[in-house]
Amino acid sequence: MHNVLVTGGSRGIGLAVCRRLAATGYNVIAVARRATGELNDAMREAEAGPGGIRFKAFDLSATGEIPAFVKGLRSEFGAIYGLVNNAGSGSEGLLATMHNS
Repeated sequence: MHNVLVTGGSRGIGLAVCRRLAATGYNVIAVARRATGELNDAMREAEAGPGGIRFKAFDLSATGEIPAFVKGLRSEFGAIYGLVNNAGSGSEGLLATMHNS
């Protein structure tokens, strides 16, 4: 089974991508700062399907620690077949503030 890493996988679009990939047979490694109830539900649901969803907590803003984190993922899960880089951060109202200035 191919491993796919999905950053920002605990909610929203990232979680939807995790669910879809698991439903089509991929072993998904969801990465986010923390798990959510929705992610926990998705992991349980995926157990009945052809793929699976696992969770690993990591704050991707700690860029100096990413190489060691990925090495640990490869040791635990094997080779990474694909990456969906969905993680991001924002500030509510930032766009409106920029538009109004």
